[in-house]
Amino acid sequence: MTDGANTDAAAREVVRAHGHEHVTAEHASTFEVTTDDWLTPTGDCILAVEADRAPRDFSDAFREACRDADATIDATLTVDAGDNEFRETVTGRGDPDLARRHDCM
Repeated sequence: MTDGANTDAAAREVVRAHGHEHVTAEHASTFEVTTDDWLTPTGDCILAVEADRAPRDFSDAFREACRDADATIDATLTVDAGDNEFRETVTGRGDPDLARRHDCM
């Protein structure tokens, strides 16, 4: 789902997912949110499971914008831990070689 205020300058996609006892997020260069409902201890790049959306659900315009080498992509991760909320933003760049598969970005 994209928010109603999308413009050419900024697009937004929202994905909601859940934590899991095996989340370590120890991978040095990659993070992933999966629609799977399970995770093994070897999945050190996984941040969350049971995502309600996958890249195939994102708008074509959003996916195409991510393939622009001049694009700046900010992923803001928010964790609601009851009485505490944690927020982290990761900034990356677009890439023309980004996978065109609908389930992976």
